[in-house]
Amino acid sequence: MIANGKSYTTVGIYMRCLRTILNEAIRTGFLEARAYPFGRGKYEIPVSEGRKMALKLSQIKEILDHPDANETMQEYRNLWLFSCLCNGANFNDILRLKYENIKGEEICFYRGKTLHTFKKKKEIMVYLTPPMEAIIKKWGNKPDLPSKYIFRFLNGCSDPKNYRKLFGQF
Repeated sequence: MIANGKSYTTVGIYMRCLRTILNEAIRTGFLEARAYPFGRGKYEIPVSEGRKMALKLSQIKEILDHPDANETMQEYRNLWLFSCLCNGANFNDILRLKYENIKGEEICFYRGKTLHTFKKKKEIMVYLTPPMEAIIKKWGNKPDLPSKYIFRFLNGCSDPKNYRKLFGQF
């Protein structure tokens, strides 16, 4: 694939899919475990470093100072700002935040993307700044129950299967 101009990221995507298929084949008895081509001393899936692209401070200021076309735009800009202030938390994690994730002056959560991929779980702890509190106060649900989502988007969802019905796979 590399010789055909594909990037290491593309190779990694395809190979992880193939590895999943082979794991299922071994689990169902279709393939013997000794034929498994992945692991130490065998083929290791390449991992590339993503290119980190940060906005310049002038660009961030432009976003923050941009006049709001409507309330929806203001809400989405504030959620983007919340993500930035939350150490770049992705929207999947932000939408799943509940009031019980607020512990004193911090928001504590586990990344949904990696929750089931590592044995050792790393909790992310972010200092709850006054601008974050203001965003929660303006756009958040009322904090009447600790198990309530902070933001409105997953209201009424009782389990992860319902998330997909609302938003597709995110």
